[in-house]
Amino acid sequence: MPKSGLKHIDVGAELTRTEWESEESHEVVHGTGGFPSSPVERQLFYRDDEHRWYIYSGTEWVWLGGGGMEVHGNEYHDPDFASEADLSSHAVAATGVHGAGSDYLCGAKSSGIKARDFVRGFTPGKLLKGSGADANPVEISGWEKVAEVVAGSNLDYIDFTSLDGNTDLYYLLFGSFRNSQSSSAAQRLYVNGDYTAANYYAEYIECDNSTVSAGRLNDSYLGGIPANDRLIVMAFITRDPDGYFRFYTFTTRYTGSAVRIQNWAICKTATITNITSLRISSSYPGAIGQNSFVILCKPRTA
Repeated sequence: MPKSGLKHIDVGAELTRTEWESEESHEVVHGTGGFPSSPVERQLFYRDDEHRWYIYSGTEWVWLGGGGMEVHGNEYHDPDFASEADLSSHAVAATGVHGAGSDYLCGAKSSGIKARDFVRGFTPGKLLKGSGADANPVEISGWEKVAEVVAGSNLDYIDFTSLDGNTDLYYLLFGSFRNSQSSSAAQRLYVNGDYTAANYYAEYIECDNSTVSAGRLNDSYLGGIPANDRLIVMAFITRDPDGYFRFYTFTTRYTGSAVRIQNWAICKTATITNITSLRISSSYPGAIGQNSFVILCKPRTA
């Protein structure tokens, strides 16, 4: 078998120039489904089924395109795409990614390379802050979304349950409400199933163009929403060190040139042992209009 990868027809004892130049005198050594037997080193062979050239290294057939690049469409890959088995082996927690060790993402190749073993096992949902080139990042405080509600229809109330104020300490509530009803409504915030407005104290201040008004009453207002109008609110919610439920709101209501500022400070009349549930309740049926939304968040501590 010629090493050149070409074989020649037998033209007799002498080869004329015409025979040499004729394409019919030469043929690429090729085949399908396997390789020639008894090859010699540097022997070439073309695989028709793979459309690839191979060369025999003396011990095995080596694809001539295997030096690092293969074309896939208009992209090069070096090495080619990882196999499913290769990807699965890197997912094993016992070995870590690329064998760097249990629960590690990468490892320093030697002491002379400025690299760091970064631990994979941080608490889910934590924010991380860098600690320098040769140190692991540290977990820091942040905010985590507890729940998000988008009203799919007109609602009377929205409940948040399974809370633990003693652990979370503080809640931050964002609300954007529309009232499609023909009557104005009060949006109230209740705690732990106590829906009696008289069990809460409220102090408010409102700015209307050049007029500022204030007042105190027994109520649990997040804010008042006019008929066929809108209200947005941000509320800080907690149980104070002596056990009183409190919240403070920043709100804007009405629309366009009629927009107003309205703030509320609320304190429950009696102490509670924990915050386990919250309810946003409208004083008028369906006045939490469709597409109103509320997001409740809690802090995370390092």
